[in-house]
Amino acid sequence: MGGKTEPGRRENGATAKLLLDTVEVGQPYEFDKLIELKDSQGGQSVKPSEVSFQPSDRTVYLDSDKETVVFTHYGEVTITFDYWDKITQKKSHFCDSVTVKRPKRLHHKKNDVWVYPLLDTDILDGDVESYIIDFTNQVNLIANDDKLDLVFVSSLRTFAELMIRSIAKTESANKDGLKETYNAVMGDANFNKALKRSGICNKSVKALQTIHRLVKEQKFVPIIDFLNLATHNATKLVTAKDVRDKSIYFKFLLTYTYIANMGNKHK
Repeated sequence: MGGKTEPGRRENGATAKLLLDTVEVGQPYEFDKLIELKDSQGGQSVKPSEVSFQPSDRTVYLDSDKETVVFTHYGEVTITFDYWDKITQKKSHFCDSVTVKRPKRLHHKKNDVWVYPLLDTDILDGDVESYIIDFTNQVNLIANDDKLDLVFVSSLRTFAELMIRSIAKTESANKDGLKETYNAVMGDANFNKALKRSGICNKSVKALQTIHRLVKEQKFVPIIDFLNLATHNATKLVTAKDVRDKSIYFKFLLTYTYIANMGNKHK
């Protein structure tokens, strides 16, 4: 039951096999095209339990309704789950790793880049303001400094606001408050309009729609609430771990900034 399952190894008559050794950041993968499940007779009568991703579930999004997986950070990801052969009613365990490739082009060349677009920047040809790119580079420099464990939250709030205001400008969605503007740009109408104008491929559209829905549903503490709370508390500092746990919001906002500026550029 325990330990690593060899790809394709048959346990209790059922088979689980990883079909892809390498996947790309920000692209959707149908679960049955990522992992092949076969029952004891070579059919589809197999029921997997809840799938777990390591190092963190927050770097991978599983859309249970559409049975689609989207990886949002590069590196090694281990996938584990139990599965049942409906014919024999016996349970087996699957554990294997997949390599997630980083985007082809990043603004910063160090090994551990914290904020980057979820799609290849060769695809995202939006005319993003240079100060947002510069801010991205600076944030990634800080993330790479092992000596720094605390970050001034005001700088991250500024980073988020720069991106949100840039998106809002292209969508004519600017409001008085930052949270109100964030809610406006995250609305389905504005987001889908920006996607449609951008002209990116349907596969990338589906991936970003999945991430947008999960971010919008606030599976974790909403980024603006987190930044506002941290800004107004006594310390005005957050740990590196606090920041990394929120990285999906910054990656998504940066990607959305590119998308929105593509649409604005193509008007």
